[in-house]
Amino acid sequence: MLEIPESDVTSTVADWVELEICHTGSPIARSLVMRCVAEENGREPDEGFTGDVWEELTRRLAMYNPAPYIVEARQVRPAEGYPLSIEYHACLMLSLFGGKLDTDVGPRLFERLVRHAVASWLDCQAVIFGSPLGNSLGGDVGARVRTVASRMNERFIESPAERFNERGVDVIAWKPLDLRRSNQIALLIQCKAGLHWRSETTKLPEAAWREYIHWACCPIKGFAVPCVIPQSEWHDVSKDAGLLLDRPRILNEVVAVRPDGQLRNELTSWVTAKMAEIAD
Repeated sequence: MLEIPESDVTSTVADWVELEICHTGSPIARSLVMRCVAEENGREPDEGFTGDVWEELTRRLAMYNPAPYIVEARQVRPAEGYPLSIEYHACLMLSLFGGKLDTDVGPRLFERLVRHAVASWLDCQAVIFGSPLGNSLGGDVGARVRTVASRMNERFIESPAERFNERGVDVIAWKPLDLRRSNQIALLIQCKAGLHWRSETTKLPEAAWREYIHWACCPIKGFAVPCVIPQSEWHDVSKDAGLLLDRPRILNEVVAVRPDGQLRNELTSWVTAKMAEIAD
């Protein structure tokens, strides 16, 4: 069995249950979950805690479409034929282990998955803006801002300072109402694949981006994470971070379109290599 990073946190144990059944393709019994939590904590959890985990897993089912698992009274089992098993697997790994797994390739793959999801949702253009290693724009940060402004028919003002890489934005998406004018739906999205995403929700510098591009209609800021944002935090995180894209929203949009074959191949290689490390 995989380790449980925070075995006294309901949402973490729920993630762990999802990852176990995704990885093994087999059901996991409620009694086994209790036993694994007890081994991690050094004491038996009360039935109420396991009930909370089952309640959280059931709550998540209403968000996933289609559902990747089925909750029963005494077990949770994988749903047959779930079409996004590798994308789901990667998100679960990042949600549970974050930067402990990878601080480079995994987060870059997550950015590409978010780009794919947003393009599906809005039926729009979307680009990776971040590191030159992962984007399709090329050039330094100033050149990339200029390119995005040109593609969006917005007026470029000035470049960010050279010391910046992506200036807090990982994915930019836009949906024009016509081909030659500005004034459109625009999204500036920050992607956080690490465990400490809560401290990052206010760090997209909207004011700075208004100095780089003279937007005819102000863009919407967005925030993407591979976890399921807890309901108790949903409203506050929304106020801080803007439009939220968490695991169910991302996967629901990706499943609506043909998966990106190249991305899926790279995710498969990454998941296989990293699971071999954490399953030892």
